[in-house]
Amino acid sequence: MVFVTDNVRATVFLSLLCLVVVIQTACGGSATAPTGVTPASSASSGQSAGLSVIQTQIFTPKCVGCHGNVVRQAGLNLASGSSFLSLVNVKSTETSLTLVIPSDPDESYLLHKLEGRSDIVGNRMPQGGPFLTTVEVDLIKQWISDGAQNN
Repeated sequence: MVFVTDNVRATVFLSLLCLVVVIQTACGGSATAPTGVTPASSASSGQSAGLSVIQTQIFTPKCVGCHGNVVRQAGLNLASGSSFLSLVNVKSTETSLTLVIPSDPDESYLLHKLEGRSDIVGNRMPQGGPFLTTVEVDLIKQWISDGAQNN
């Protein structure tokens, strides 16, 4: 029978905890809170993203503070139940570009703003960061590529 002291147990536990934090951080996560987008709903998994997933995981937690029912910066309401009508085939209030053109993510101004492209008016969104992850932007890009359905 092998006896392990409490100090050894504590050291092993802390080492494993540190390893988990390092792996999670290296993979784009956070040691304190998950970033939100589940792997099963990412564009890289081959599954299509619906607006409901984008609403729940991106728009509501990261955009509605400035673009919601109460505050509507640039006239944009990304609150649940309003985001589709505010985005799809709607002209930007900043430029002559359309916010979301179904099946055409490269010409959709929403992606220009999220990626911080050189042709945007004003700042990259979300204002002042933290900016969306590549996975989150790809999820929106996939939704647009798939026709930007109200699903």
